[in-house]
Amino acid sequence: MNTDGDARGDACDDDDDDDGVPDASDNCPLLANASQEDTDGDHVGDVCDDTPEPVFRRGDPNSDNRFNIADPIFVISYMFLGGPAPRCFDALDANDDGHNDIADIIRLVGFLFLGNDPPPAPYPEPGTDPTPDSLAACE
Repeated sequence: MNTDGDARGDACDDDDDDDGVPDASDNCPLLANASQEDTDGDHVGDVCDDTPEPVFRRGDPNSDNRFNIADPIFVISYMFLGGPAPRCFDALDANDDGHNDIADIIRLVGFLFLGNDPPPAPYPEPGTDPTPDSLAACE
């Protein structure tokens, strides 16, 4: 068998899809996906995955992988000053009530500076949203 049609049969080929990623570490070894994109974090590449769910960190609306004052400032800028929209509205939904509003800013500030409870899952590690809502899908 020779999946990728190159000069070597699959038994001797360490990169069956010719994407530059060896099969042993390729998250989709039979379909080319050099970027190894895995949106839902299930270790199956998006090109092989039927339904990749977006992965995000709740409380990190600016998507910088940090939890700091920049997050509530980003939300204030978006909501009240015409700043850029978040890539993931669920990340902005810090209290996980299915809405993006000032309560999310208050939750972030309370957590960061007053020792209040952290945002609900997925926090602090990225993950998929465990609660259904009508917020737009993450980009």
